[in-house]
Amino acid sequence: MDACNFLQRFKPPPSARETKRNVNLALLPEEGAAGRRREEFIMSLEYNKNLIPRAKELRKYMTPQERHLWYDYLAKYPIRFQRQKAIDNYITDFYCHTAKLVVEIDGGQHFTSDGMAYDEERTKVLESYGLQVIRFSNDDIDRRFPFVCQQIDKLCKDKQPVSPSVTS
Repeated sequence: MDACNFLQRFKPPPSARETKRNVNLALLPEEGAAGRRREEFIMSLEYNKNLIPRAKELRKYMTPQERHLWYDYLAKYPIRFQRQKAIDNYITDFYCHTAKLVVEIDGGQHFTSDGMAYDEERTKVLESYGLQVIRFSNDDIDRRFPFVCQQIDKLCKDKQPVSPSVTS
């Protein structure tokens, strides 16, 4: 069985949270035939498509703290962030795929016993996707904005893949 046939027959286990995407490759070295296709597995986060209209609405009507963090920092950040990203059955405030980071801005409702229990369960679900969840209060955004930005920057830089150095 050649490599191409093997790859076409390979199926990931049903519990895997990956989706197949065919990628054109110039050639597989052992095959030597240009234009062969190889299957790659690219992480795709599950989401409830019924949440998309609500996510769009939340993008349109952001809280003042979300708006401040987005327009004054994350929108211009060198690594791409998405706002109000649907993941599983939740809508996250901000998500960075590269850093596998979720940034949540918590208002007063998050500090009730029900709100804290909900956030704890939500965090467990998001962490099951290999994501790190960091939370800031509205007060943090209002009073300690530079600190919030530094924390996000540090987490993103810590998770950046190290590029190989070029030697001459």
